[in-house]
Amino acid sequence: MYLHFASKAHLLTELVTWVEEQAGLSDLLAPVWTANSGEEALHALIEAGAAFEPQTHALARVAERARYQDPTMAAILADRMQRRFDAMRTVVARIAAEGRLAPGWDIDTATAFVWALTAPSTFHLLVAERGWTPQRWAQYTHQLLRDALVRPERPPPRRTTAKSQTQHRAPKRPRRS
Repeated sequence: MYLHFASKAHLLTELVTWVEEQAGLSDLLAPVWTANSGEEALHALIEAGAAFEPQTHALARVAERARYQDPTMAAILADRMQRRFDAMRTVVARIAAEGRLAPGWDIDTATAFVWALTAPSTFHLLVAERGWTPQRWAQYTHQLLRDALVRPERPPPRRTTAKSQTQHRAPKRPRRS
């Protein structure tokens, strides 16, 4: 095996890359990067997770267990988790840039919250252990994250028209002759 791969780390890195390609990760994430708003990007990110995790769940569980005994696996998983964190930070930063990050949150704290709630281990607990479908996981995860992190859109200010302005003017006083 090591004739084709220079090291165990190289083999495992190539395996993770191959699995991501087979699961269509870049296609699943495309709607995140083309969304019209940060809130839509957050929704697309959760939907991508709901489609991606079932395809990679078994390997992720093996890798998670192996990381405690294998520094190479720990490094590969740390890299994957950092890439997840960075993508999530991009989405949260967009929500903040749009003025929609809820009060009390900063970008780093909100990103850590998204990262933890969408972690493969959380997905495992709800889908594998509690019997949720990936769609149910996506629905409730999105609802929780949206409600916690995204400030509701403010309706645009009402425009006053000439007609509405004249309706609210005080009546003219009659002229005295």
